[in-house]
Amino acid sequence: MPPMSRFGIRRRLKGAVKKAMGADESSVPTPPAPAAAAPTPTPPKPPAAPSMGAPVAAPATDEPPKGRMWVQAQGVRPDEVIDGSVHQVGIFGTRYALYKTDDGEFHATSDSCPHAGGPLGEGELDGFDVTCPFHSFTFDIRDGSCTSGEDLSVRCIDVKVDNGKVFLEVPQ
Repeated sequence: MPPMSRFGIRRRLKGAVKKAMGADESSVPTPPAPAAAAPTPTPPKPPAAPSMGAPVAAPATDEPPKGRMWVQAQGVRPDEVIDGSVHQVGIFGTRYALYKTDDGEFHATSDSCPHAGGPLGEGELDGFDVTCPFHSFTFDIRDGSCTSGEDLSVRCIDVKVDNGKVFLEVPQ
């Protein structure tokens, strides 16, 4: 059997993880058929409309509020990262490009170039500009602006170093 490409291995792993977690369509059990038709309960009446002066409370939900959280970049130790280098970091299935500038500062952006989806984490870092390996578009890693004259920008991610670990602030 010839060796698999990294994409074939990734596809196989993804399928195995989905199946193990019960997200694969073939492993999802079918719900049992209803035994008998039960009468549907009458929905409660909505509360009366508040008067103009009364404050309106937000409806209560069971979901936690969506926001951002700091997550450690696995496999990245700040003292081991070379100045002027770029790394790809995966957090919750999303890829980020992590940069360490020549002066030792860390920055991060989305890993995907907005022009054609090129992996910025495989690009070249020159000062504060990263060059996309696909079509040589350049982006400022501090604010995400395109420095090669196009009307594009890449999303920047906040980074902090704490206790010898690198953290990225990502959406929940």
